Amino acid sequence: MNISVNDKLIYWGAGCGIGLVIGLLFAPQSGHEIRHTLTSKIDDLTNKVQGRCNNPVSAKPPARLGAMLSREAGMSPTSAERE
Repeated sequence: MNISVNDKLIYWGAGCGIGLVIGLLFAPQSGHEIRHTLTSKIDDLTNKVQGRCNNPVSAKPPARLGAMLSREAGMSPTSAERE
């Protein structure tokens, strides 16, 4: 039995939705507190994304990542990536 990618995505989305509803039903906070917390976290995330979009130079990957990728490609890391 083969399940297509679209069916897998539908099942995954349904599972996430069911988990979200069950989590909210058993949450130790009131609905107002949950909405306030979610709103503040979404606002924080939005501000971080906007900050990274406005300053793309500061969003470059750390040197360790470059060293790891160059090792996987069979290249020797530069001195800056070794630190």
